[in-house]
Amino acid sequence: MGDRANVFVTSDHPTKPGCGVFIYTHWGGDHLAEDVLTALAKEWRWGDSAYLTRIIYDTVVGEEAGKETGYGISPGICDNEHPIVVVDTCHQEVGLMTEETAHSFEWCARPLTVPILECFYRISFQDAIGDQREAFLTAYEHA
Repeated sequence: MGDRANVFVTSDHPTKPGCGVFIYTHWGGDHLAEDVLTALAKEWRWGDSAYLTRIIYDTVVGEEAGKETGYGISPGICDNEHPIVVVDTCHQEVGLMTEETAHSFEWCARPLTVPILECFYRISFQDAIGDQREAFLTAYEHA
């Protein structure tokens, strides 16, 4: 049971491009992409992966913060039932990656390849919070 999904936020650390962290939701998969876009719409710290990751996590968790289960932070992909939302702080793009691609991707093993390039759908942060918001959410919902 559950509605599992993951978002991957890339690091903007100069020696670890493409590396990052996964935010996992056990029950919020249906609206994870919308939660990420809501966090991006604040337009806070887009170029700072540490802060942006926390802003996204806070938005995803909402009032459920502090509970034992329901959400997690991981260096690898967790259980999943939806496309992986990829947030690339270096290029200020957000994308969608299939679970199959995510499981085959060598996270942090290829420092010159960033995960956003493996996405089947990607747009700029600005477009994601603007006129392309609905198209992004539709692509997430129907993937």
